[in-house]
Amino acid sequence: MRINLRLPALLLCSAIVPFASAEELPTVTPYRPTVSNPAALSQPGWLEIETGLNSSRASDNSSRGNLPYVLKLAFTDSIGVLLGGDAFIDQTDVAGNKLSGAGDTLLLLKQKWAASESGDTAYGLEYGFKSPTAKEGLGSGKTDYLVNGIYSTELSGNTIDLNANLTVLGDTQPGESSQQWGWATTWSRPLNDKWGIAAELSGYMRQGTESGSQFLGALGYNMNRRVVWDAGFTAGLSPVAPMWSVFAGVSILAGKLW
Repeated sequence: MRINLRLPALLLCSAIVPFASAEELPTVTPYRPTVSNPAALSQPGWLEIETGLNSSRASDNSSRGNLPYVLKLAFTDSIGVLLGGDAFIDQTDVAGNKLSGAGDTLLLLKQKWAASESGDTAYGLEYGFKSPTAKEGLGSGKTDYLVNGIYSTELSGNTIDLNANLTVLGDTQPGESSQQWGWATTWSRPLNDKWGIAAELSGYMRQGTESGSQFLGALGYNMNRRVVWDAGFTAGLSPVAPMWSVFAGVSILAGKLW
């Protein structure tokens, strides 16, 4: 699998070049590498960038490598926007045919509501669409619409994020519903001031198709206030989920826009 590494290299270089003292910087708010997102928004006016490398293999020996990315920008403490997708995909089907290129593009508006005065508990709502920007064979070729509800809370040093979502798919086969329901529950906690761990169960279901689910385990490293590294794996818990995948990535506080 060949993946162009120039994008993550440029992002990392931008994070290492200092532009303010540590006391002036907010901390980056990672969403990756889990399926679920927290209710939290990034600091208003600060651009955050996430990217990484994923490699997965299915039970039929088909494989897929991709370079996901997410750009995050909050306008206020309660509303922001997410733009993401796959900057590059390299996949091989069961017959050994290879296909590569950029993936589809996802645009989400995000809102957050505090559920406690301490800020330990919050609700979130993400809604938007996936645009079919990938070439044939790397995407569905149709527009999908998504809404995701979020509940996040802190409990005795543990963070719990619960997500429930509905995706209206633009491309379906006869006998299949266009409504796909998804869920994810994530537990995470710091081990010390640098390291943290996370575990997650997630899945999806759609009438007329087989349901899928997976387990994810991850380790995070806080390099500094601007950069958080992560690495981990997923294991499929159903036949239609990828048999396994491994990943590594980074969340970067890239710069202040206003």
